[in-house]
Amino acid sequence: MRSQGSATHPHVVLLYWSPWFDLVNPFEFPAISCANNISVTVTHNRSQIREAAALIFHVRGFNPQDLPPRSTDQKWILDTQEAPVHDAAFMEDFATMRQFDYSMSYHTGADFFHPLWLYDNYTQLVLQRSPVPFEQKAGLVFFLASNCNSYSDREAYIEELMKYVEVHSYGSCLHNMGGKTIEEDRTIREMSKYKFYLAFENANCDDYVSEKLANAFRAGVVPVVAGPADYSSFIPNNSSVINARDFPSAKELALYLHRVGSSKMLYDKYLRYKTGHGFTETFEDMWKRRGELAVFCEMGEELLASRNPSQHQAGTAVLPSLNQCEEEGFMRKLANM
Repeated sequence: MRSQGSATHPHVVLLYWSPWFDLVNPFEFPAISCANNISVTVTHNRSQIREAAALIFHVRGFNPQDLPPRSTDQKWILDTQEAPVHDAAFMEDFATMRQFDYSMSYHTGADFFHPLWLYDNYTQLVLQRSPVPFEQKAGLVFFLASNCNSYSDREAYIEELMKYVEVHSYGSCLHNMGGKTIEEDRTIREMSKYKFYLAFENANCDDYVSEKLANAFRAGVVPVVAGPADYSSFIPNNSSVINARDFPSAKELALYLHRVGSSKMLYDKYLRYKTGHGFTETFEDMWKRRGELAVFCEMGEELLASRNPSQHQAGTAVLPSLNQCEEEGFMRKLANM
């Protein structure tokens, strides 16, 4: 394994070989300080390939015509941040997948867990409160999305929900605010003026939880979620969110939102965790000591410990796959229209 530094202060270089979505170089960290005196450099600079202990390839930027020669002392890591319904052909191609030694994804079972949001202290982020008092909220339900053709068909569910409860939709999807839009840097501020936020994912897959959930916590509102069947790794406790799966129809969910939204006592029950108490053990174990750049430190530790030559095979951990997802149009069926 290629490493720099000394035996007592090892240094590991990680090279992103491919772009990350449409971003050319989002990860440039010259010296991340990790435990055990390890430091890690993350770079997109290909001139550092000789020093790199591992190359990272993002699914969306992977180009089979633009690959460096393999070296037995240099690992290849596959990074995927999208639900497998969007990258199924790639993920199920054995010839392609066997090139990688490790997986890096939003899935908690990946070799390297890399959530869809990067915050330095998620356990503190969830404690943020809305600056707008319950009695002064501008509206009941907030929604914001640009993908209007989701695999889950969340649009059909929300359209049905809108028949029974007022939902203010500011994005291009199901927009009903008379052309009024929200600048990205004002999203959290506007969201905090509401009581609930529809944190509905574009696909219902195991562990696929996007920044929508984190944004609801940042805004201090109650998230209404529709994503994986199990949110336990991502929420403070079971009383911190309202899950659309718990209701027989969109109409029943709407009636419940009316009920909770009209009672400060009922509403505040969903915010009790913001005192800093009531976190589940699962949630604390996952996030308490997990900083924004933890995944890169974990890579450095693993690469230093695993000194066997690369076997050109995927890691032993879980890779996102279609069998971890609900069928297409799941939310339309859940709406029970």
